[in-house]
Amino acid sequence: MPPQRTNTVVQAAPSSISPPHHSGCGTRVAGSHTRKREGFTVIELLVVIAIVGTLAAILLPALSRARERARQVTCMGNLRHIGTALTMYANQYQDRLPITETSTSPPNQGTNKIWVPAGAEPMQPVGLGCLIDDFLARDVRVLGCPSSLYADPGTVESKWQVPRNQRGIIECAYVYRATSAGAPVKFYEYSKAENVVGGESVGVGAVVMDYNVESAKKHNHGGSVIHVLKADLGSVVSIPGEEAKDLILQDESAAEHDRAFIAADKALKLR
Repeated sequence: MPPQRTNTVVQAAPSSISPPHHSGCGTRVAGSHTRKREGFTVIELLVVIAIVGTLAAILLPALSRARERARQVTCMGNLRHIGTALTMYANQYQDRLPITETSTSPPNQGTNKIWVPAGAEPMQPVGLGCLIDDFLARDVRVLGCPSSLYADPGTVESKWQVPRNQRGIIECAYVYRATSAGAPVKFYEYSKAENVVGGESVGVGAVVMDYNVESAKKHNHGGSVIHVLKADLGSVVSIPGEEAKDLILQDESAAEHDRAFIAADKALKLR
């Protein structure tokens, strides 16, 4: 009798590896964990703050200098505009230039006032104020320096817009030299006029310049530079640094106006 064949079924041992679970973004092995980031650590925040502070310390002074430089360019443009207006005024009034608030001004007397009490009418324009209506196209902002602490364009404009009979004394940011040797000058006389300082003859070179008064805390550009309109009424010169200090008035007396304008004449003579 032939031997019988026995069929033996070998069963595989159960696997300890779980089948993969499928998700919409790929395959994830069961039991693995994903770490969730909740935010910056304190150290990381401090590092970011330190970097931002360092960049600000580097960039802000440069931005401030660029902004002041732009203001100086505007200021020089204002003085050129004033020079053109003075030339037009002189052409219309037989070569004469505007006078100050008094007819007996001392030598080299200047004024930054553009509206003062006078005569039968309660108020009237004087100095550079005489240019506003007819020669500056009523753009009174030209008489304000963008770096001025007391007469910026907006301040000058707002005071000028007050009705005539309600205006007080109005100042602009620039001092105008309306007299030389104690008399109102004509345009052509600026180039001929002379001041004698310490035996040295110094021609009249400065007509309008930034008005800086130490005692009154009136400053344009912080007094670090002073722009001067020359007697040709077309050229504007920047006088910086130590030279600019000599052009800052210590007070608003006639003697200080006289001294500052002569100092400006001497500074221009060296250029």
